Amino acid sequence: SNYDPLFRDLPKQEALRRAEELREEETIDAAWLNYLSSIGATGNFFKASGEYRYQGKGDLNTYKLFLERALTLLREGGGLGQVLPSGLYTDQGTTELRKLLFETAQVRYLIALVNERFIFPAVDHRFRIMLLNAQRGGKTETFNVLYRLNIQNALAPEDLSAVLANIETESLHLSIATVRRFSPDTLSLMEMRNQREIDIL
Repeated sequence: SNYDPLFRDLPKQEALRRAEELREEETIDAAWLNYLSSIGATGNFFKASGEYRYQGKGDLNTYKLFLERALTLLREGGGLGQVLPSGLYTDQGTTELRKLLFETAQVRYLIALVNERFIFPAVDHRFRIMLLNAQRGGKTETFNVLYRLNIQNALAPEDLSAVLANIETESLHLSIATVRRFSPDTLSLMEMRNQREIDIL
């Protein structure tokens, strides 16, 4: 978008075509290649640092780096609140981070949202986001989980504070024992519609 202010608004295929057109300009192509090289160098730095041991398989993502760093820097009893992509609770590549989170912190709640009502105005309406709240120390035994993942039940910005204030009554209650029963290797969370579905597991 440094070279075309409308680039971010283009559909994927058009964006790919426009990127190819822009790269025909020698200076733009050189800047792009330099950017790609810097990403590789940054990734190698994090991997070699020894500070990030729970990044799992696949590409490095800044949200994974931030979460691991936050968990290691927090004092015992310290609070954690982050807005993250939903991949943290589903993706195989975040298995090690989920294990770290559940083994070293007590998760209070995890709220999974789709951005249909634009809680984040600059983010695509289809993007899935999660709000995580946890306390460092101990292990997670049970936690509150709330899924608002379709246009019918998507949260609007003005509803969020009320949901957070009443998280115990608004959410479902999930135990780690249930998570392990359903997904023993990866600890991925299944998107349940109601408490009865959880209790059946």
